[in-house]
Amino acid sequence: MTCCSHAGRSSVVPDFEEDYIEIKPDPPPQDEPNKGTGSHGQNGAGAQSGGTGHAQTGAGPQPGSGLQSGPRPEAQPGQPPPPQLSVRNVGDILQAGLPPPRDKLLGNTFCKEFLSGLISPGGIGKTSVRLLQAVAVSCGRTDANGIGISGERVYKRSKVLILCLEDSEKELNRRLWALALHYGILPEELDGWLYVDTPIGLKLATINNKKQRISGGLEQAVRDAIAKYQLDLVIFDPLADAHELDENAAGDMNYVAGLLTRMAIELTIAIDSPHHARKGASSPGDPDAIRGSTAIPAKSRIVYSLTAMSVKEAQGFGLNPEDRHLYLRVDRSKVNIAPARETQWFKLMSVDLGNATENNPYSDYVQAAEPWSPPATWQGMEPDTVEAILLGIDEGMPNGQRYGNHHNASEDRQAWRLVRRFCPEKDESACQEIIKTWMREGTLYADNYFDPIERKRRKCLYRKGGEAKPSDFHQATEDE
Repeated sequence: MTCCSHAGRSSVVPDFEEDYIEIKPDPPPQDEPNKGTGSHGQNGAGAQSGGTGHAQTGAGPQPGSGLQSGPRPEAQPGQPPPPQLSVRNVGDILQAGLPPPRDKLLGNTFCKEFLSGLISPGGIGKTSVRLLQAVAVSCGRTDANGIGISGERVYKRSKVLILCLEDSEKELNRRLWALALHYGILPEELDGWLYVDTPIGLKLATINNKKQRISGGLEQAVRDAIAKYQLDLVIFDPLADAHELDENAAGDMNYVAGLLTRMAIELTIAIDSPHHARKGASSPGDPDAIRGSTAIPAKSRIVYSLTAMSVKEAQGFGLNPEDRHLYLRVDRSKVNIAPARETQWFKLMSVDLGNATENNPYSDYVQAAEPWSPPATWQGMEPDTVEAILLGIDEGMPNGQRYGNHHNASEDRQAWRLVRRFCPEKDESACQEIIKTWMREGTLYADNYFDPIERKRRKCLYRKGGEAKPSDFHQATEDE
């Protein structure tokens, strides 16, 4: 037997040898006269005015069959009513006046009714940054300009729940203590505003024994917590540990994203879901860097990337490249609710908890993030600009001479002028400071070379690891 859907009902008809099924139209109601019949096709499949019957083959309705909408099926006893669209008149919408502004909570990072995310390689500081931002929006501490401790505008002091799915309760407590110690936050500043949990065994979504996707116990538990604590923001860190579906399957991730989006809109809250980046190099601002399916960022409206400072960036900011892992950049990957912003930087600080005991005399050092800005001298020094300057120093001048940093070097050989050529907005002092910083950090070093124009040995600048190598002279002249 074959079951076919028809006008909201199921009709059971016998299987035919050919791929052909005839479905007869519903008879008119008993208390109403038949309002006429349509002409029957040679296959015997008719259509009544106001009915839904039509000739049907395995290829579906035939062109020109006069298919019309039938009467809306009524809900059977004990069954939910049929779904309906919520159609609105745009004229009414415009006449009602402007809608309220989006309910932003913190900068362009968290916003009610929207799903946000942070894509980051594992182990570089994603949780540290999100914890700082959660504390910033929940403690409500701001400067005169409304900027919170994360360096972002606090639009509204908000109640936040962090679901930490990677750390134990004790480790999460250490992270929170590190932030409190680093920023001098008192318990009363967060009391009743910031909540945390490390749920075990609860999932947003899972697969039942029929291989069907279903929502898990975590969804209802979160909904209950939102109602109980009147939450404004819930953070699932990381989202991959909040469900049991296949993160590589678009259908599965669409299902998870649907659960989160529906929760955000129905309950008028912000939901954030940090993600792991795929293995390999991660480029700042790449929305496709997420591990697995891109369905989650596709459904999100506020997505940023978090990457560690590169070697070139460290050199450009006058930092020791060995310390670059302490500096993290946040870049726009997909932000549909606000204009683009400049790269935001954070620095990871090591905080001594002072929790040594008699049996363990060494206290714990725990990371805490803080906002960081490049020194004014280095503003505008993009990686490409830095590389061009260092490459120019390494290659030397077209006539074979090399750049130097000594005050007696001829004017055209002074290295700071090369910096000025690429950064005309910087004055001589700033350009000289950039060269000195590169020398102090070991990016540049001074050694001998033979000047092919003046036919004498001189001291010049070389780039560490560059193509040019010092000449065999053992000592430069005293005048340079």
